[in-house]
This record gives sequence, structure tokens and C-alpha cells, in this order.
Amino acid sequence: MPQQANFQFDKLAQDAANTSRESIEAFIKSGTIFAKGVETILKTAASLTQSAAEKQVKLAQQVMNSKNINEIAEAQSKIGQSNFDEFVAGATKLSEMSVKLMNEASAPINEQFTKGMQKASKMAA
Repeated sequence: MPQQANFQFDKLAQDAANTSRESIEAFIKSGTIFAKGVETILKTAASLTQSAAEKQVKLAQQVMNSKNINEIAEAQSKIGQSNFDEFVAGATKLSEMSVKLMNEASAPINEQFTKGMQKASKMAA
């Protein structure tokens, strides 16, 4: 009987060690995905900022080249509309990228949690 208890304890200890290792691996994988995703989002944000700055220079040149008050007003109206459109498009893109990143980064942890719950329900049955 003591040998069987030792065997069961050893099996339990091994299962716990494996589960811990798998959990750590899932967290590392999740962190790696998250870090790469944040890097991509930051590059995209920098690109959007650079593009907006270049567009602002062109629009400012239009204002400076205006010959009368009507052309200035029209150019400023274009600037306002362009800025708004650029902001909405950029914010939408970054938001979609963020949601996608959160789903991808949480997947390894969710998979590990699901495996753990399945294992626990088998042990309880």
C-alpha cells in the first residue's frame, strides 16, 4: 500500500510540474506575441504620424499660396476635414490592431486554461 501511495504522489507531483511548465511556456509565448504586436502598433502609429505631418506641410503650402481670403478659407476647410478623416482612419486602424493583438496574445493562456479545466474535470469524474 505505501508503494502505491508513493507512486500516486510521484504522479501527482509530476503532473503539477508539467502543468506549471506548460503554464510558464504559455505566458512566455503570450508575452512574446504581445511584445511583437506592440512593436508593430508603434511602427504603424509612427508611420501615421509621419504621413500626417507630410500632409500638413502640403496643406500649409496651399494656404500660403492662396491669393485671396476665399482660397484661404477653402484651404483651411480642407485642412480641417483632412485632419478629421486622417484621425478617424488612424484611430480605427490602431484600434483594430489592438483588438487583434489582445486576442492573439491571450490565445496561449486561454488554451492552457482550457487544458487545465479539461484535466481537472477528468480527474473529478
